[in-house]
Amino acid sequence: MSIVESTLLSLARATAVSLATLALLLIAGPGVGSASRPVRRFVFWIATAALLAPGFASAFMFLKLAPDAGSGREFRYGLFVWSRCALLPLLVIWLMPPSVSPEAMHCFRQSTASWWRRRLWELRAWGRGLWVGIALVFFFAFQEFEIATTWNMRAWTVSLFDAQTGGLALRESLRLALLPLILQAALIAMLAKGFHRDETPAEFRGPFTGRASAALAPAMLSVVFCCAPMFFALVITTQWAWRHGFKAFDIAPWREISNSLILSATATLCAWLIAGWIACRRGWRLVLMLPGLLGPLLSGLLLLALVQASPLHLLRDTAFPAVLGLALILLPYALLLRFGIKATCDRGALHIARSSDARRAVWHLDGWPRLCAVLMLFCFGYGDFTINTLLAPPQFTSVSARLLNLLHYGRSDALMMMFILAFAVPLSVALLTALAARFYPHRRAS
Repeated sequence: MSIVESTLLSLARATAVSLATLALLLIAGPGVGSASRPVRRFVFWIATAALLAPGFASAFMFLKLAPDAGSGREFRYGLFVWSRCALLPLLVIWLMPPSVSPEAMHCFRQSTASWWRRRLWELRAWGRGLWVGIALVFFFAFQEFEIATTWNMRAWTVSLFDAQTGGLALRESLRLALLPLILQAALIAMLAKGFHRDETPAEFRGPFTGRASAALAPAMLSVVFCCAPMFFALVITTQWAWRHGFKAFDIAPWREISNSLILSATATLCAWLIAGWIACRRGWRLVLMLPGLLGPLLSGLLLLALVQASPLHLLRDTAFPAVLGLALILLPYALLLRFGIKATCDRGALHIARSSDARRAVWHLDGWPRLCAVLMLFCFGYGDFTINTLLAPPQFTSVSARLLNLLHYGRSDALMMMFILAFAVPLSVALLTALAARFYPHRRAS
């Protein structure tokens, strides 16, 4: 399949996923914005957890869901991708203020318009946040690579990556990537104004509170498809170690695991600090978010071409390009998490806690959510495959790259255990860190 055909196929898939998300928004709509704070906080963390769950881990655990051929394969792949990003527009709608006043919405509620006219009016009333959210879903579905290559799906990302790793010259790979790049760049240019405006959430209550519960269905689907595999890996690993002893851990690729831990931790720290710096600098946001919006494959190829130029070629055989590329990919997610934490926080309680120097309360209101966000970014970066394969030197091969290469020879029990051990490690690190941090304020609080 040519790159043009695969691009059109990916375009059709992304459009279908976006339309399915739009249907969800017509049901749930801005109900998340008018729901109670605990409901909004729950939807926020479920949405970000599903979005930041390592795609390769989820696709590997549900590999049997992908049949050999037929329309069922396309449907299951589309459902899998949709479950990861279906809740994202709800967050964007909530973070971006509406274009109508509460009084106008109240008058609309009293009208006798038909169901279809009410839905169209909602789309216009919440237009800016709605279309930005739908565009982000389109970006995510159009750029998706790790699930597609694990399930052996046809997509422009798979075709381009196979051509690049198969020995195609970098200049030719960039030429093949020109059409997807133009499509995404055009959409980013159309949405530039939406990203430059203020993201302060509006204090608004409309007639959609009851329909906010419609978001719980895709939320549960997201938990099953995207979040459960890593917890399942941790449980299986614990049981396996209990039965066979620690000698069973000799099968784990510890060198690649340590490489992934180091690269992900470094990139996560860089992305979180940069996101904090640009959070109040609207002029820099879109510029620094652009690589992440283009996706890991295009960003990796462009960065690979950059580090081959003089004098940056001196860094080519180091881990710096991989860390930089992964940090740029994580940056949009880090910025979304920072805005979401700020919007879900109880600002009145936090102000009182800081004024009274209540360190335990400050930690639970502000420090604990930020730590959870950093740990989620860390797990997402640990599962990276694309950036590491394109930019990291051989001595810094990630565990996802090795496991996916071994998967080409067939799925075996040994490979399954290697996968379970590999992805139980970052989750164990995250859980132990969260557990230690959870009890730290109890010892330090005055």
